[in-house]
Amino acid sequence: MILPILTQEHPTLRFKTVDIMENYPNLNTLITDMKETMRAANGIGLAASQIGEPINLFVSCLCDYIPGFPEVFINTKIIQMVGETVIENEECLSLPGIKGKVARADIIQIEYFDENFKKMNEYHHSYIARVIQHEYDHTQGILFIDKLITKKG
Repeated sequence: MILPILTQEHPTLRFKTVDIMENYPNLNTLITDMKETMRAANGIGLAASQIGEPINLFVSCLCDYIPGFPEVFINTKIIQMVGETVIENEECLSLPGIKGKVARADIIQIEYFDENFKKMNEYHHSYIARVIQHEYDHTQGILFIDKLITKKG
């Protein structure tokens, strides 16, 4: 089922999410609906908070382009950010029509649970690291506009 995506004004987008347990009610249905919603909106990631669920969960469709890339991230934690900081344009399904440059770490180490609640510990870099950091920020109540690089002068 395609779910409504909350926009910038909705307070749930500013909540720090809570971790969940494997027996979270209707988790598989929620994950399926989130993937369908993300794809219908032509997105590459969607956090549960963007559909009104303040839980530490996000999905990605990068697996469509990178075989074996995980689709589901549950209770994600960024362990470390290493390497250079890279500035790139970002957009967000919750902020339609807004685009801007954001500085992100080029390499990150994350821990999370996959959809089978198998604990994972991985390093990601470049574009993948950027997408994960963007979605992780949603779990922390942070929107990309909070990190925009503005020109002074």
